[in-house]
Amino acid sequence: MEIHFCDICNESVPDSDLQAGLAYRRKGRVVCLSCDVAMGGGSEEGDAPPDTATVPGAAGGPFSVEAPPPASGTLSSVQPTTEPTPAVASQAPGGGSGTGGVVVGMLALAFSGLGLWALLDRVEALGAEHRAGLGALEADQREARRVHDTFVAGMGERILRAQQEVHEKEVTLRVPLREEIQSLRADLALSVGREAVAAGEMRALRGELDAQKEAGGKQLQGFQDTLIEVEKNLSFYKNRVIELEESLRVLSAGGLAGGSGDTTPSGKTKAWTTHLPDLQHANGGLRLEAVYALGETGDSDVVPHLTPMLLDEDLFVRMATARMLDDLGVKSAVPALIEALDDVQGAVREAAVVALRRITGEDMGFNPVGSDVDRAKRLKAWRDWWKRKGDDFLTGR
Repeated sequence: MEIHFCDICNESVPDSDLQAGLAYRRKGRVVCLSCDVAMGGGSEEGDAPPDTATVPGAAGGPFSVEAPPPASGTLSSVQPTTEPTPAVASQAPGGGSGTGGVVVGMLALAFSGLGLWALLDRVEALGAEHRAGLGALEADQREARRVHDTFVAGMGERILRAQQEVHEKEVTLRVPLREEIQSLRADLALSVGREAVAAGEMRALRGELDAQKEAGGKQLQGFQDTLIEVEKNLSFYKNRVIELEESLRVLSAGGLAGGSGDTTPSGKTKAWTTHLPDLQHANGGLRLEAVYALGETGDSDVVPHLTPMLLDEDLFVRMATARMLDDLGVKSAVPALIEALDDVQGAVREAAVVALRRITGEDMGFNPVGSDVDRAKRLKAWRDWWKRKGDDFLTGR
């Protein structure tokens, strides 16, 4: 047997009650007899009325409803009638006011039932709309999640590919980039050297221009030329004295076969002697060019002419002189290079100590940019070493 449930009170309603008229179908919903009476009754077309139904609020009143025949097909019927009580008659004079109150109550219950049915319809419609909206929202969420997962997966792959491409390009460009950096460093070093030369020439030109402005006349210019000539002569004689002292030192230490000179065995003057006058020129740029020219000859006889240039007033001339003596590698240049360690410029001190280490093979721990106390200590160590070992170093013992 099929069991139904009342859509209002959720009470179980057997299928036999529907067939017997003890429950009804109202607009497609199952309504038990109690709920139907509470809402005012009123069967739809095709629905069976209850066996007996009394209008709510009129129990024992002047109206009764005839019950339909039972489902078993018996012809028995009940038609109860009641007479109005004296109390009712007294309250409804003329016999009409009591009936009107009952009718009004029935209409109120009918409208209440219709409102409830409309509310149920509205609730069901809203529930359907809610379920439809919820389903659409879930579908949108699933679609958004799918799009998000697809996007994240695609972005991850693109990031990995980009990282791999960057790594490959880095590996590919690293070697040529390193070579390019080394080339740029070499070019930079060359440019610095050229800039130093150009700066020296510029200073020299500016000095000459200032000197000419201050001279103010031919007489003063002639005096300056005479002074320069005297300085050249003094420097020349000073260099000769240094050469004689070094020669005397070598001879006293056992001597070296032969001797240095500015002439060839045939008695001809060597070609580099043409640069000697430029060593005393007032133009620092010309002095610098002369130092380079003498150093590039590779002739050890130029050392006595180069060592005095370690005391030149121009920083770049002193630096170039130390480097040329380093390239020549002549032992007799060691004393002058040791004294150059006391230069006021760190660049000159560095060039001098590099030359000393290369020529002597000694390292006294001298730091060109160290403190004054430490540099003085290391300079004394070099001087003491030369006093003790200088003679043996020159003779090769």
